[in-house]
Amino acid sequence: MSELSESNIHLSESGFHGKSREFVLFFRSPEGQDVEVQPLDLLALDRAARIIQRQGQVSRVAGLRLALARLLLPLLQYRGSGRHLVVEPWDGEDLTGESLPEDTPIPLAQNLARQQAEDFRLVSTSPRPPAGSLAEVFWEVCTDLPRLTDCVNDPDVNAFIEALYFHLVPQGTGFQGVSLRDISARVLACRKLGFRPLPLGLDPRQARSVFKKVLAVVVQGASQVAGEVARELIGRQLLAVQGADAAKLSANEEVMLDFRYGSCSLLGDINVNFLYGIGPLVGILIDHLYRLHALDAPQDERDSAARTLHQCLHLLASFRQRRKATRREERQAVRLRRPQKNLRGKRRDAELEPDEKTAPPERRSEEQEELQALADKLLLRLGKNDRLRFEALIDADFNYPDAAEKLGITVKKFHQQWRQTTKKNLQRVMRELALSPDETDC
Repeated sequence: MSELSESNIHLSESGFHGKSREFVLFFRSPEGQDVEVQPLDLLALDRAARIIQRQGQVSRVAGLRLALARLLLPLLQYRGSGRHLVVEPWDGEDLTGESLPEDTPIPLAQNLARQQAEDFRLVSTSPRPPAGSLAEVFWEVCTDLPRLTDCVNDPDVNAFIEALYFHLVPQGTGFQGVSLRDISARVLACRKLGFRPLPLGLDPRQARSVFKKVLAVVVQGASQVAGEVARELIGRQLLAVQGADAAKLSANEEVMLDFRYGSCSLLGDINVNFLYGIGPLVGILIDHLYRLHALDAPQDERDSAARTLHQCLHLLASFRQRRKATRREERQAVRLRRPQKNLRGKRRDAELEPDEKTAPPERRSEEQEELQALADKLLLRLGKNDRLRFEALIDADFNYPDAAEKLGITVKKFHQQWRQTTKKNLQRVMRELALSPDETDC
C-alpha cells in the first residue's frame, strides 16, 4: 500500500451556501501539490488495523472478514483481467440499446435493440421507480459478484475467509507487516490450484464459487473500514481545531462522508471509488444525488434524483442481459458454421488408434515457426494501431480480456476496435499476401 501516514493528512472543509459542510482529506506530495486521499489509501493506515482489531474483539468472524478485506481489495482486478469488478464506462447508447448491433452484428441484436429502446421509453416516462431497491440494482449493474445478501451469512464463506486469511498471514499476536506483492502472488497461485492449499474440503468449482462470494464481502468490508477511518480522522481534526460542537456531523454530512469515503447504503454498501471507470452516465447521476444532500435539498428532490438513478440502473441491467443473449447467439452461430464430421463405420477403441490431431514434436515446432513467420509478415503490413492490437492479442494467446488489459482499455472498446478496423485490415493484408506468397518484406 502507500507510504501515507496520519501526520501527513490534512482536512479541507467547505460549505454549500451555508448548508452542509463538505470534508475532503488530502496530503501534500513531494512536489508540493495537494493530492486528495482515496479510500484505498485509508486502508493502509495503522488506524485501519486498530479499527479491525477492535471489531475482532467483539466478533472474531467480523474481524477476520475486515482484515481479509484490507488485504484483498487492493488486489481486485478490474473487468478485462479477472472480471471481479465492473469498470465498463456505460453511456447513453447502452441505455437505449443502440450499441447492441454495433457490438454484435446479428439479427437478434437488432430485435433486442428495439426492445431496449421501448423499455427506455416506458421507464423514462414512468413516475414510479422500477421494482426492487436502488441498492440491489446498483450492485447488480456495477459488479459481477453475487448478491451480498447471499454471502454475508453463508457458513462456507466464513470458513473460506478464515482459511484464506491464515494461509496469507501466519497466526501470531500483535500487528505484522505484509507485502502486497507477496500476498498477490500467493492468492493467484492459490486460485490456479483451485484453492486446494486451503483446508476446505471443496472441489475447485465449488471453491471458485465461494471465492466470488468472499470478494463480494470484501468490497463491502473494505468500504466500511475506509469510512470508519475517514470518520475518525475528520472528527479528530475538527475536535482539535474547532471544538466538540463542530466535530458533530449532521445527518446529511454523514451521508456525504459515506458517499466519498465509506459504504453508502443507497448504493448497496459499496464505495463508488472502488468502481473506477463506471462512466459519466452513472457518475453524473450519483454526483447529482450527492450535491442534493450537500445543499440540504428537500426530500422530494432527493427522492426524484434517486428514482432517476434507479431507472437508469434498471435499464442498464436489462441491457446487460440482452447483450449476454446476443453474444451467446453469436457464439452458437460460429459453432454451427463449423459442424463436426459425422461418424461412420464400426466403432473403434480410441486408445488403440493413433492421435492424428496431435502432430509430432518436430512438426509442431515447424508449425510454430511458420505461424510466427506469417505473423511477422502481417505485422509489417499493418498500421501502428492495428499492429498494437494484433500484437496484444498474440501475446495474450488470443484472449480478448487479456489483450484489452495489456492495452489499458475495456473489453468492449477492444472488441469494437478489433471488429471495425483491425480485423478488416488484417483480412485485406492476408488477401494481398495470398496474391504474392513469395514476398518476404513490405
